[in-house]
Amino acid sequence: MKSFRLLLIVLVAIQLISCRKDNEHFYPIEPNIEFKHMEISMADTAGFSVPMVNLFLSYSDGDSNIFKNGLNDTSYNCIATLYKKTHGNYNLLTCSYNPRFFVIRGIDKPHQIYNQGPITIKTHSLFDGEIQIEFYCAPFIPWNNGDTLKATVQIIDRDANKSNITEMEKIYPH
Repeated sequence: MKSFRLLLIVLVAIQLISCRKDNEHFYPIEPNIEFKHMEISMADTAGFSVPMVNLFLSYSDGDSNIFKNGLNDTSYNCIATLYKKTHGNYNLLTCSYNPRFFVIRGIDKPHQIYNQGPITIKTHSLFDGEIQIEFYCAPFIPWNNGDTLKATVQIIDRDANKSNITEMEKIYPH
């Protein structure tokens, strides 16, 4: 009789666990972003070799409202900035559109890739995924071999919750 009760309790517990929806996550409602890596390279753009920095991040947001809905809201919700270390201090990098202010919108399905110009979003679920941000630094290379570059990124959700400011350093050309 005791083993039957124990088996029944275990089966009920398994059933309750299996009822959890696939898209339920337990992230905080404030967005969270983390750097995965940074790539520095040269890109061929219209026949010209242009310096480029790609930022790769992961994100999570417990209430899944990190992205703008509709076309009417044009306020930015992602800020990415590049710096170069000069004489021990970080200075804003001379680069087109630096810092970059983005409007990320229309992210409403899991397991999708959304290309929005210089920013690409790959959703794992509605609550987490990956972000790639491209910086083109025309018309010249604003760094030299051995320079340390730093990038910072922050995201703001529809409720004005700000994510952490994540940052990463990289020595060029490594």
